[in-house]
Amino acid sequence: MEAPILFDPSDAQHKFLFPQMAEIHMACIETDKTIATFLPPLDHDRITKWYEEEARPVEYGASEIVMQFVPVGEGSNTRKVLGGFVMLKRRINADGKLTTETGPFRGDILKLLVSPNHRGKGIARRVMEKLEEVALKTGVSLLIGIVPKYGISPIDNKTLKDEVCVPTIPD
Repeated sequence: MEAPILFDPSDAQHKFLFPQMAEIHMACIETDKTIATFLPPLDHDRITKWYEEEARPVEYGASEIVMQFVPVGEGSNTRKVLGGFVMLKRRINADGKLTTETGPFRGDILKLLVSPNHRGKGIARRVMEKLEEVALKTGVSLLIGIVPKYGISPIDNKTLKDEVCVPTIPD
């Protein structure tokens, strides 16, 4: 498996990944009952548009999306598909200025999602390691990822559940 890569908003092919991100997002909610922004019934177009919006801050350095591609198929029919991804949100506005004076070193982990079809391959570990590397290079040394009673469960659309993501504090 090749190394994870960063989403590049200037790469026209990367913009075609939003529907794949939405598919993974939906699969995680439907398969694992993951709390991830949306509740059933899920709308692929709506989630795709959400990713289009969430990717805009990448253009001015307020966020990053780390993606892991995996090969599928055999021989000459092998192609790469998105296997998983994670997003980093920095405290920076569209003008490139910090939005906090007390925590410029903090970043939020958003949407660590791995396709149920590609689990057990180390994708979550690989994208998080790349995210940590990118975060440190941009001055983010504290990644925040667990928030108690964060969201409404997709199981019953009313119970509050913790957002589960492994917090990471790079050295």
